[in-house]
Amino acid sequence: MRKIVLVVALAGGLSACAVYHAEPLPEAPELAAQPPHPAMDMDGVGTFAIAHSPDLMAERRRADVTIAQAYQGGLLPDPQFSASADHPTIHGAGLVNGYALGLAQDLQALLIEPSRAAAADAKRKQAQLDLLWAEWQTLQKSANLYAQKIYADDKLAALQRTAGVLQKQAQHSAHELKRHNTTIDMAGADLSAALDITSQQDAAARAAVAADSDLKALLGLAPTASLTLIDPGDPPEISRKDVQDALKQVIHSRPDLLALQAGYHAQDEAVWTAILQQFPAINVGFNRASDTSNIQTNGLAVTINIPNLR
Repeated sequence: MRKIVLVVALAGGLSACAVYHAEPLPEAPELAAQPPHPAMDMDGVGTFAIAHSPDLMAERRRADVTIAQAYQGGLLPDPQFSASADHPTIHGAGLVNGYALGLAQDLQALLIEPSRAAAADAKRKQAQLDLLWAEWQTLQKSANLYAQKIYADDKLAALQRTAGVLQKQAQHSAHELKRHNTTIDMAGADLSAALDITSQQDAAARAAVAADSDLKALLGLAPTASLTLIDPGDPPEISRKDVQDALKQVIHSRPDLLALQAGYHAQDEAVWTAILQQFPAINVGFNRASDTSNIQTNGLAVTINIPNLR
C-alpha cells in the first residue's frame, strides 16, 4: 500500500509540472498580403492596426512576460519538506530502519507576503496600462498616417492635373515663340511655371509613397498590398469647453499617467518589503523521527538567521 501511495503521489507531482518547448524564431516578417476590406475608413484602419501592428504584437508579448513575472512574485511562499532515512549497518535484535520527516515554513516570507502581493498586483496593472497606452499611441499614429495618405494622394492628383495644364501651356508658348507670336519672356515664364509644378509633383509623389509605406508597415501589410482609404470628410468641431473638460479628466483617463501611479505604488511596496526583510528570518517546523531502535519522537524546530554585525 505504501508503494502504491508513493507511486500515485509521484505521478501527481509529475503531472503538475509544466512542459516547455522552444518555439522557432520567424525567418521573415509575417505580413498580410491584402487588408480584410477593399476600402477602410479611419476607424477601420485603427481597428486593423490594433489587431495586426507588428510593434503592438511585440508590446503584448513583453506585457505577458511582465504580468507572468508579477504573478510569480505574488505567490505564497512554499513550505519546505525534508525526509531522511537511516539503515543500520550491523544486524542485531530490535534494530530497524530509521527515518526523519520534517515540515517547515519561513515566517518572514509570510510576513512580507502582503507587500509582495500588493507590489505584484501594481506591476501587473502597470504592464496592462502601458500596453493600453501603446494601443492608444498606435491608434493616434494610424489616424495621422491615414490623414497623411489621404491628403498626400489628393495633393498629388491636384498637382498632376495642374502640371498637365501648365505643360501644355509651356508647349504652346514654345510653339508660338517659334512663330514669333509671343516674346521669350512670356515663353520662359510658362516654362518656369511648368518646371516648378513638375518639381512639386515629384515631391508630392515621394510624400505619397512614404505615407503609403509607413501606413502599410504600421498595419502589418506587405508593400505590394492594395490599400484604399475612404475620405473622412470634415472633422467635427471641438469647443473650448470640450478641451477644458478633457484636461480636467486627463489624470484619471490617460493610461500612461495611471501606469505611472501603479509603478509608484509598486516601488513603495518594494521599499516596505525591504524594510521588513531587515528583521532576522525565522523558520518554524515540525518533525517526526524514528531511530534504528524504533524509538519514535515528535519535535519542534526553530531556525533564526543571525545577522553579521560588522
